[in-house]
Amino acid sequence: MYEKTFSPSFMIPVEDSSNREITLLALIGECGYLKGLSKEEIDGAKTIEVEWYYIGDDIEVHAFGINGNVIREYNDLPENRTWADRDEVLVSSLLMWGELNVE
Repeated sequence: MYEKTFSPSFMIPVEDSSNREITLLALIGECGYLKGLSKEEIDGAKTIEVEWYYIGDDIEVHAFGINGNVIREYNDLPENRTWADRDEVLVSSLLMWGELNVE
């Protein structure tokens, strides 16, 4: 398992039809993953962590969190199996533009 830490202000192109670039924190918010956080927690975000791993040559995102607190996991547990359009946009953006790789 690997982890990459981003600044909340990291600019990332959005993998959808909008052809735009926004901060990673804004993208997480647009995807609906900040709803459980208070305004203070969102404003106090210092890091966004993305856990990922390789399956062969492919990269799979395992989880992401803010300030060390996991927001969303992708695994076989029943509560984590669902995959929505918001997951597709966020994970695709991270895979395409988040430079997740081992150097």
